Amino acid sequence: MEQATLFQEMSLKPEPLREKNDVQYFHLAAKTILNSCNTCRMPNAVTLNPYRGCEFGCAYCYARYTHEFMELPWGDFERRIFVKTAAPGILLRTLDVEKLRGKHVAIGSATDPYQPAESRFHLTRRLLEVFAQVRGLSISLTTKSALVKRDIDLFLKIGERNDFRVNVSLISLNAALLRALEPKSSTPEARLGALKSITEAGVPAGVLLMPIIPALTDSERTLESVIRAAAAHGAQYVHGRVLFLKDSAKRSFYEFLKRTTPHLHSRYSRIYGKRIYTSDEYQREILSKVKRLKEKYNLNQRDKEFEPYEVVDHTGNLFENQCDRTRPTAAGEKM
Repeated sequence: MEQATLFQEMSLKPEPLREKNDVQYFHLAAKTILNSCNTCRMPNAVTLNPYRGCEFGCAYCYARYTHEFMELPWGDFERRIFVKTAAPGILLRTLDVEKLRGKHVAIGSATDPYQPAESRFHLTRRLLEVFAQVRGLSISLTTKSALVKRDIDLFLKIGERNDFRVNVSLISLNAALLRALEPKSSTPEARLGALKSITEAGVPAGVLLMPIIPALTDSERTLESVIRAAAAHGAQYVHGRVLFLKDSAKRSFYEFLKRTTPHLHSRYSRIYGKRIYTSDEYQREILSKVKRLKEKYNLNQRDKEFEPYEVVDHTGNLFENQCDRTRPTAAGEKM
């Protein structure tokens, strides 16, 4: 795999690789590209993110904390994009198929692999070219960009010898709402068009209804509109998950609420408080609606990758919430 040579190593005060409007791109040196994530929430997973930071600037994005690791403010998450320019070469040298047996490779678990930077740097495509050379892996790719259909040829090659699928993230068909929540992402129409192109080509794909946002996208009408559209555009599955808010995401999302729906800010502050999740009762109610709608549109396929987000254990508690709950839910508390 040819290595990129036009980029300089990142110094303590890095110079941008390129600039576009208010966005700067920087080279990010990396020794590894696949990251083990054997956690309660993502058991036996291996994650791959070609970029750190994401121009889509989703108000709710949990991955904003990764910029804080570099002592950057969370607000720079969509303005300072770090490009792992050597990633394809690293993957080619280090990919060990035998060690990945029984694991799942999740591309785009934190930042979108088809954000606008991909049109310039082509990292995701070059990484896919490496995966097209191996067999026997379980791989998924998650995006909210219509650019994903550019690589259908590679999806087909990878899928010939691997278990491969594409997850299209879509939480509402309300274009104005998504423009506010996910400022630079593709429109709902464009995402659904990409989904149709992918599934008509024979690539397994579905929709991630994540996150379901209380009081904004959690009505049965909204949920059904997304699930119905997913089915109409060839989706083989839909998976849902209610919004969770870690500290960096909480700051960003609360700023969004103050700007757009100030009447909801105090409500969110009261219900989430210092916690990450809404109440189990609320989540059970929402996920029950999603399950019923999935059954209605024949999209109730089970999936080990997302099952932890959707199941309730024998005690009636949501499995996922046991991963990092900060305190018990107060009796009768709802969102």
